[in-house]
Amino acid sequence: MKRIKIAFLGLSVLCMVQSVGLASTVYRFEGPREANASIGETAASFDIEASLNPVTAFDKATNDQLNRSKLRGVAMMALTRHLDVPPTSVLSVSELRVTGVHCTPSRVVMKIEIPKAGARVVQRSMAAPVGTPNAATPSADTFGGPGGSPLLSRKGDYLDTLAQLQEAHEAAIADILTVGTQAEQLVGVNQSIVDQFDALQRAVDSDLLLPTIEREDVYAAMAAARAKLLDQLTDAQKLAKSSGGTPVSAEGPGK
Repeated sequence: MKRIKIAFLGLSVLCMVQSVGLASTVYRFEGPREANASIGETAASFDIEASLNPVTAFDKATNDQLNRSKLRGVAMMALTRHLDVPPTSVLSVSELRVTGVHCTPSRVVMKIEIPKAGARVVQRSMAAPVGTPNAATPSADTFGGPGGSPLLSRKGDYLDTLAQLQEAHEAAIADILTVGTQAEQLVGVNQSIVDQFDALQRAVDSDLLLPTIEREDVYAAMAAARAKLLDQLTDAQKLAKSSGGTPVSAEGPGK
C-alpha cells in the first residue's frame, strides 16, 4: 500500500472546546486511549498536536511504531472534524510532516504539520476506500468523515493494533523473500510473531473493562491472523528451500 509522505514510519463521544486565548481548537475523544488533538492554523498549514495514552505491551520499537500510527489517526480524526467533512466525503491528505514526538510513561505526544495545499475534501465516489491511497491522487491517503474510528472502543483499539502487527509481519516476510531468504531470518520472524501475539493476548486477558463478548471477538481475530501468518511462513520456507536462498517473488508468500 502506498503511503503519504511522512517523516516517521510510522472515543465514543467527541467533545470540542475552544482554547482560551489561543488560536487553536482542541478536540477530545473518549475511549481507552483518552486521545485529544489541538489544531491551529497558519496561512499555509494546519498545525496539530495529538496525544494519547501510549501502547506499552510490546518492545520499545513496536510500541513506538504503534503509538505513532495511532497518533496519526487521532490527528486525522480531529482534522476531519475541524474541516467539518460530511458523511458523503473524505479527507484526502498528500503530505504530513512530523515535527516532534515526546513520550512519557503515561502519555505520548506528536506534533504534526499538514500543508493546506495537500489537504482536500473530496466526494467518496472520487476517492479510494478510507485508509487507502486516493484513486485520483495516488500519493494521497483518505480519511473518513464523521463516523467510527478504531480508537472509539477497547475492542476497536485492540483490532487496530492487531492489524498493524499483522501488516508489519507480512511485510517482513515479503522483504526476506525479495532479498534472498535465509532460514534464520524466517525463524526470527516466527519468534517475533509468537512474542508479539503473546504480549497482545496478555494485554487483552488483563483488561477487566473489555466486555466478554468483545474479548472473544478479539481472540478470534488474533487466532485467524496468527494462523494466516504461520501459513505464510510455511509457504516462505518452502520457497526458500526450492530457491536455495535466492530472491523470489516480490509479492511475498500467500499473495
